[in-house]
Amino acid sequence: MSFIGNAPAAIPTSFQAVQADSFNGNGSTTNFTLSRQITNLYDIEVLVDNVQQSPYDGSYSVNGTTITFSSAPGSGTNNIYIIYRDHPITSIAPKGQEIELFSSGGGTFTVTPASSATDRTFTLPDETGTIVTTGSSNVVTSDMQTGDAIPLGVDQTWQDVTSSRANNTTYTNTTGRPIQVMVVAYYGADSNLRNYSITINGTQHASYQMRSNITGNFGIPSSFIVPVNGTYSVSFYAGFTSWSELR
Repeated sequence: MSFIGNAPAAIPTSFQAVQADSFNGNGSTTNFTLSRQITNLYDIEVLVDNVQQSPYDGSYSVNGTTITFSSAPGSGTNNIYIIYRDHPITSIAPKGQEIELFSSGGGTFTVTPASSATDRTFTLPDETGTIVTTGSSNVVTSDMQTGDAIPLGVDQTWQDVTSSRANNTTYTNTTGRPIQVMVVAYYGADSNLRNYSITINGTQHASYQMRSNITGNFGIPSSFIVPVNGTYSVSFYAGFTSWSELR
């Protein structure tokens, strides 16, 4: 069949070999421990004394790795036989079950269920292999999501920091997030050539000279972004009238 575009990639799904457990009945034991966790009754086939048991009549029930018979199987050697149905090695388990994911690159990721209703903490490796952990109540912590990955302006507000800023003084962005700076420099009538510069991480990213014959004073607005842990400063001979930061 012809089509337009690239050939579709094959779905990388594989299946495990058939697995089984066997147990010795003694006429009194009803609970047996399975070698792997079961999601529902239909994940297994159960035979007792070579007679297949029905999952519909209450003959047995499963809970995690435990199978419970409604009545104790009779005595015998390996007379209880459990066959696990084949299933894709990449699967989604219901709430409270452990999930194991196999990546195409060969790595294995395991998500372990929370230990209680209020504990929603879980760990996962990031793309570099570093183990990172979420906080409680499904809140993603800074370990899971770096400040640089959060868009500028999300959960940030403009703050007037004029009183805590000085001309030609270096400051460091310690907020853990990129910030935006808005500075309005003061300027008036001046026939002399004056220098104005903005420095970020030791490099001047805006540097120019100006003179004015305009009568009166006016402001020169400038705006720039400072990365996480970046240093920044503004230098102008007359200083500034306002300094605000989105942080």
